[in-house]
Amino acid sequence: MILAKFITSTFEHKKYIINIILFHMKLIEIISILEQAKNSGAIDFIYDIGKRVWEYFQKDYDLSYSDENPDVIAKTLHRMNTGAAPKIALVGMTSAGKSSLINALFGKSMSEVQRTADTTSCVFVAKFPSGLLIYDTPGLAGDEELGYENITRLFLEIPQEEDATQFYTVPFQEKPPEITELSTDQLPKLDAILFLVDISRTLNEYEKKALRGFFLELKNKFGDHIVVAGTHLDELNKLSAQERQGQLDSYNKIFGNDLAAVSSISGEGLSELIIKLFRIMPQKVPATKLQESLINARKLNRLSFVIKESSNLLAEIILLKGNQVNDIKATYLWLFALICKHYSVDENTWLSCNGSALNIATKATQAGIKEYSFIRPPKNLLEMLQSFLGKTFQASVLETKPLGIDGLKELLPGVYELLYQLSNIDNSKRSLLKINHIIASNASKIENFVQEKQVEKLAYQIGEILQRLFEENSTDFHTQSNQTEPIGLRVLVHLEEIKDRIFRNGEFAGNHDPYRRLEGFQLNIDPPIPGLSMRYMAHLQEKCDVPWINEGEFIGTRSEWRRLEGFAIELTGVAAPKYNIFYRCRLQGIGDSLICSNGQFCGSRGKSQTVEGIQVWLEHK
Repeated sequence: MILAKFITSTFEHKKYIINIILFHMKLIEIISILEQAKNSGAIDFIYDIGKRVWEYFQKDYDLSYSDENPDVIAKTLHRMNTGAAPKIALVGMTSAGKSSLINALFGKSMSEVQRTADTTSCVFVAKFPSGLLIYDTPGLAGDEELGYENITRLFLEIPQEEDATQFYTVPFQEKPPEITELSTDQLPKLDAILFLVDISRTLNEYEKKALRGFFLELKNKFGDHIVVAGTHLDELNKLSAQERQGQLDSYNKIFGNDLAAVSSISGEGLSELIIKLFRIMPQKVPATKLQESLINARKLNRLSFVIKESSNLLAEIILLKGNQVNDIKATYLWLFALICKHYSVDENTWLSCNGSALNIATKATQAGIKEYSFIRPPKNLLEMLQSFLGKTFQASVLETKPLGIDGLKELLPGVYELLYQLSNIDNSKRSLLKINHIIASNASKIENFVQEKQVEKLAYQIGEILQRLFEENSTDFHTQSNQTEPIGLRVLVHLEEIKDRIFRNGEFAGNHDPYRRLEGFQLNIDPPIPGLSMRYMAHLQEKCDVPWINEGEFIGTRSEWRRLEGFAIELTGVAAPKYNIFYRCRLQGIGDSLICSNGQFCGSRGKSQTVEGIQVWLEHK
């Protein structure tokens, strides 16, 4: 049944088909398939590719891939077998609660598999069933004479402390009790750093300086692939509100206001930490690998991580050029296969999706081909005579370029359509016009990332667009309450050059195209709810934190060109325990922040990052 309508075509087509068959099948399968092809009519090529991928998709197929076989099937199957589970280095202060945190996230305590008193001077790797590898490193700020911190430094490939014992190989333990020595060229390539600090502990100035210096060295080496977790939040919560905030501020100052405070006991903050881990994983680590590693109680919403992985692949595709046709088709086909795998679709659904994928990918390749026309000189005597009489002759040349924004406009709607069909999201479907409008509003950023080949930033931007397609509605970034009592919120914001504008509960309060600096805001529960009110604070340029003010008052400035950098909102009144207030902001050059709630600070402090819009919504608990 395979490729029947191509069997009788040109010699080159025959050669192409035979290469595919020889690459994927046993001789007996070849004879059977050719016999079927001989006796059958023309079979749709797209259906055949989908069938072949589906069969191999259903089995654990170890493909030996070569660039000498650049067909769509081979490339798609190759994509299915690439991508490794995360390799995460666990770094931190001594007694920071590493074991408890790892157990709370991944269901396996580090102490269960390794750490004893005599093995704290080596790097230990813990292997998880999903393939996840966690490298537990010796604690920081330990005994300087023994120099165990230098083991960690050597493992992370950052300079060792000069006044402590120097190491030239890394003591490494894979299976207790054996400890081997790894040379620097044997060290694993890490995907992320999980940096742990005990935020219930008060640091002296020397410790603060040491931690800050170490953190900056990590940033210089690993860039954005670092998450800082502040453990023992449950202990910190026993302090007064003022003492608690002072301790958090002290640690945030060390880590650039990017600390995720967590409690392995109560579970507080773990969801935010997981989202941070999820976002910093490099392109080569499929999001599903991290998802598989988490315990069930901590797994992300399926749509969230499918969007993440889809965005990674879309970013790869639009960086390809128009002449890389098979790569474009194979990657887009794998993207559809990946989505179908997540949602466990049946064979018929997959085959119908597969046809769409290949058709869309084929059309998208045209976005990577640009035709230039120019006036050419006459070629012969006749044309020379015609030229003398005023006729001009045109020629054209084709140039290949990355698919870019035009390719994304072709590819992204198909991904959205499939996700919408499979995920059963309870909101209205976005029109193609709406999708293209949202893509266009991000066009300049996307094109810049394409030109600079910044695949990670490109993937993040595409992910934001997909997320917005599913979230932008009356249910913008939250699930609507099932309660019948109406909940309303009036959000007034003051934007540079635009002045005051009013938005409602859950709407993006700002200007999309172009974005404008947000200088202040005012909130009102509208219609009022008996016993419920709110208050809010803000961090303003040069003015630092503005004290809490009550609902209905304006916070910030008007027409002073002073940026608002962050804010917090909390509910007050006897009815406050029945409700939640959620909010997030869009920061210039960064995008949407994480969702905050009930008094958490949202935005930044002292980073000169302008808030360009906010979203606030009120919900029943």
